[in-house]
Amino acid sequence: MQKQLLGFFALISAITTSIMLYNKNLDTSLIASIATLIFLALHLRVQRATPEVVKEPKPIKLIDELNDRLNASKQQVQKLQAQIQQLEAATKGADSEDAAVLMFLRVMQEKSRLLDFALTDIARLPDAQVGAAARVVHQGLQGLLQDSFEIKPIADQSEGQNLQLPEDFDSSRYRILQQSAAEQKPQGVILHRGWEVKKMNLPRSLRRTGDPLPSVLAPVEIEAREVLQ
Repeated sequence: MQKQLLGFFALISAITTSIMLYNKNLDTSLIASIATLIFLALHLRVQRATPEVVKEPKPIKLIDELNDRLNASKQQVQKLQAQIQQLEAATKGADSEDAAVLMFLRVMQEKSRLLDFALTDIARLPDAQVGAAARVVHQGLQGLLQDSFEIKPIADQSEGQNLQLPEDFDSSRYRILQQSAAEQKPQGVILHRGWEVKKMNLPRSLRRTGDPLPSVLAPVEIEAREVLQ
């Protein structure tokens, strides 16, 4: 555009100079007015003839980069949330297991007084008193185990009988003591029949999320009496 204007000015100057040289009697202001009109006419014609160049909006790369970073940050946040949920679930599971163990200990104390028997120094007690206490504990534990588990012996044979095991026996179910290296097949005399659990029905804790563990296994027992002043 600047080049075109310069060209117009040069053309008008040349025309004005030629007119003045041809006829020196003409008024200079008139010549300038005519040159200005010619310039304006040519300028308007050029503007109408020149098509307007519409610039297409360029894509804003900065916004695209910010969107990409935002999406990446959202994905990282989602991964962290998933990891936190897994950790919380594992923690809750561990707390539930701990609560179940404590509840079972509490029931054992209630049914058989096991904690009283196990945590008391029985060395100073007479045998008759220890025997009586052991009988109470035995009866309570037996009833508790029968209510909470279905326990069966692993071996069908009785203790003292011979037992021949197959070559592919399960080592978690049988323990061989003093086996000879020359023996090809494990065999021997049953010293203990073993035990395995078939069913389990442990007491469940009603503990809610966030509640403390039931650490009280046995409350203090107080006999209500009148207090003497």
